[in-house]
Amino acid sequence: MPGTDLQAASAGFPNLGQFVAAVHVSNNLDIPFDQLKAKMVGEQMSLGDAIQALRPDADADAAADRADEQARANMRDVRED
Repeated sequence: MPGTDLQAASAGFPNLGQFVAAVHVSNNLDIPFDQLKAKMVGEQMSLGDAIQALRPDADADAAADRADEQARANMRDVRED
């Protein structure tokens, strides 16, 4: 998310992992991040439910699982540095 205020973008997410997973879903499925955040933070939807609401044609469970794994990998990479 080049040029983005990450503190503002991550505001409202319960933890860093959920924020990072949402960023991955946004990139993986070409869902605007602000729409995804609005569903997850504003409407208190899970990542899978937010995907389903915004991209009903997507396999929401698979997309959420993929993004969660990507987020976990990112977090491992950060810890190893």
